[in-house]
Amino acid sequence: MTRFHPVADNLVLVADHTHLRLYDISTQKQLYSEERSCSTVSWSYDGSLACAANKSGEVSAGRLAGCSF
Repeated sequence: MTRFHPVADNLVLVADHTHLRLYDISTQKQLYSEERSCSTVSWSYDGSLACAANKSGEVSAGRLAGCSF
């Protein structure tokens, strides 16, 4: 699952069965990584929050630690 940031250029949130990651595709650098199983991810309308959900129905939303955009 991949979601581009709605406001900031070149930021993409990527989720798979083992990790949630944020990349800056202009520099090809990983900005954030968290070990978590995700089946879907999304951004808030202004991009201030990320949301992740898994197949068990658990949903979490919040700011990504150490990231400012």
